[in-house]
Amino acid sequence: MTKFDLNKDLYQYQVEDASKMLNGGNYLNLSEMGIGKTPITLKVIEDGKYSLPLIVCPNSLRLEWKRQIEEWVGPNMAAVSTSDSYTKLAPIVNSFKDGQKYRIINYETLRNRPNLELLSYIPFDIIVFDEIHKCRNPKTKLVPSVWEFLNNQPKAKVIGLSGSPIMNYPNDLYIPLSIINPKEYYQTK
Repeated sequence: MTKFDLNKDLYQYQVEDASKMLNGGNYLNLSEMGIGKTPITLKVIEDGKYSLPLIVCPNSLRLEWKRQIEEWVGPNMAAVSTSDSYTKLAPIVNSFKDGQKYRIINYETLRNRPNLELLSYIPFDIIVFDEIHKCRNPKTKLVPSVWEFLNNQPKAKVIGLSGSPIMNYPNDLYIPLSIINPKEYYQTK
């Protein structure tokens, strides 16, 4: 039993946002903080019948995503990567035998070559980048790792979430746009 019902407890604007996100390809949801981007995204995943969702978020939000999944979708539905560098992805790997639908990792997981390689073997059908503005600087190790990871996931729908997409300059939007629409924005050197 869940605390909330995705079909009854969302506000009308949340239902409309989820409907728009289901109809198109990849999507950026840049609604302000507190609007409920997480339940909107969970509705997209559930109504879109995605079976292998991956949530990529800051480390501090991993357990919040797990809590929200439990409240909106059901208990024991999410596997969360650990902070231990040697067993970080063990819960993700074990999620297949444990019957967990959602997999949650932090951005730092993608910066590690062995983790990146292991994740590339899992055919995720939807990938959510929460706080996607964390990927605004292409000179960091993270952004090329995200691009490489997404190159290995060509069939996955990509959703980016941020309540504050422009941190300093309008150019801060370029990398999030390249993540959700690489054909239009991503250019190799």
